[in-house]
Amino acid sequence: METLYTVVTLNGKGFVFDADEMTELDGVYTFYYDGEIVGEFKKDAIAGYFIMRIEGCEDDEMDE
Repeated sequence: METLYTVVTLNGKGFVFDADEMTELDGVYTFYYDGEIVGEFKKDAIAGYFIMRIEGCEDDEMDE
């Protein structure tokens, strides 16, 4: 299952990325994928975030 996060900043910009973990420490959200940081946002600089989980499909299904 793929997990996509969308983070919306206070100025209206949206950032979409894959992540398999999110932590919050000292007012900073940190997003990780395979142990690597893929995004960091100050909690007071974003309007919010949402998560979309997508079931993956097999490679042979993509050929149809």
